[in-house]
Amino acid sequence: MKCFYSVHVALLLCLSLCSSLFAQSTTNVYSSVVNPEQQGVEYRMAFAPEDGNTASRFRERLHYQRPFKEHFRWRGVIQGSDTINGELELEWFQAELQWQIRNASDHGWDSALRFDARISKDGINPDRYGINWSNQFSLGGPWQARAILLTTRDIGNRARSGVLIRTWTQLRYRLQNGSNIALEMFNSYGRTPSFGSFQQQKHQIGPAFIGRFTNGLSYNLGMLFGVSEAASDLDLRVFLSKSF
Repeated sequence: MKCFYSVHVALLLCLSLCSSLFAQSTTNVYSSVVNPEQQGVEYRMAFAPEDGNTASRFRERLHYQRPFKEHFRWRGVIQGSDTINGELELEWFQAELQWQIRNASDHGWDSALRFDARISKDGINPDRYGINWSNQFSLGGPWQARAILLTTRDIGNRARSGVLIRTWTQLRYRLQNGSNIALEMFNSYGRTPSFGSFQQQKHQIGPAFIGRFTNGLSYNLGMLFGVSEAASDLDLRVFLSKSF
């Protein structure tokens, strides 16, 4: 019970900080499993304090997802970020289609392909499309691992050459009360054919705490620390989701 109230306090504190701190990373090491009954919505917010010559940032993101047939799920995503004058401005809309191609019961692990198409609305970033390959492994008992390879290509007038390569990984431990603690790492290597040095790439690592409230609302509280010069020193993140 004490832990339950502590999580509530931490969540409220993160919410109250949003007016003064600003965000970057709203990405997540998502599951490879498509649950035919898991229709839902998700709200994400993240903020990063000012880091040297890099201004502080705040971002919000809203998802709606719905599975269809047995192994497919589509999702619509919109994301906005703060501007110089402090107003929230729409960045992009993204459509996603996830196809689970392996399941643990038949193959020993879960695996999925996800196809992304993004339309930029901020006038700065290019439109893009991508193909991601996610994998999820049971390591025995309460342990689980996830690994995702992401490939993205720009299109349109503002397109940059090459393919952006990223990897997201997570090591997760399930507690006796059903909550999870995790260690996550997000790596952005840059664009082919030349990725640049490690310090020019964006690498972040940090902990997350994932659980549920009594009303069925799920939460994910986490922070990421930059381990390369190009990455922000600190990102603080709060994700809320509801299945129905």
